[in-house]
Amino acid sequence: MTAAVGAQLRLAGRDVPFEVRRTARARRMTLTADPARGVVRLSMPARMPAGTAEEFLQSRLPWLESRVRSFPQPKPYLDGAKLPFGDETLVLRHLSGSRSPARQSEGELVIGGPPEMFAARAERWFRSEARRTFITECDELAGPAGIDLRGWRISVRDTRRQWGSCSARKALSFAWRLIHAPVFVRQAIAAHELAHIVHPNHSRAFHREAERILHTSPEPAYAWLKANGSALHWIGRE
Repeated sequence: MTAAVGAQLRLAGRDVPFEVRRTARARRMTLTADPARGVVRLSMPARMPAGTAEEFLQSRLPWLESRVRSFPQPKPYLDGAKLPFGDETLVLRHLSGSRSPARQSEGELVIGGPPEMFAARAERWFRSEARRTFITECDELAGPAGIDLRGWRISVRDTRRQWGSCSARKALSFAWRLIHAPVFVRQAIAAHELAHIVHPNHSRAFHREAERILHTSPEPAYAWLKANGSALHWIGRE
């Protein structure tokens, strides 16, 4: 079995990236299918024969097929696409012949420029909007809670495993794709990271602080992300 970069498996009618990871620490083979990344990974002991791994993979193909069928469908940034934007829906529109900046207007995001730049310009707008929104909402939540954000930097990143982070270097960071999540979800993640300013752990005191900042339980937001979070990572993907 080769561990070539760019290897793919054909599963449930989809071409799925396939990664093989050999490690001396592994004592057995494990197979995972990551719905956020859309990747299948086989981890195996460093000295295990490729033939043994191949047999194991073949025996698990029905399970893999089932897992891949549950992967979210891509929602690329295309002219006419209808995409979630907080509690609203935005329709993407390409304005041929215009090079003006992307703008939101009456339920539409109007994007000019060459057609081949449409997706990149859409993503750039959503990233910028995510940063602006998190800066505003963190300020709105922190002030009444008595949390001083002076000197704190707020940024957005493209992350797969964390929706937010709070650094001892006075930096709050959020997954920009949360701009496609409902407002209550986005605000719960903001409150979660603000609570880490007060309690840099996940103690009971931390959870009480997060609820105090949010003025309600964040549990419904966590449940929403558990059920729907993977789909956020497929927005903007081909």
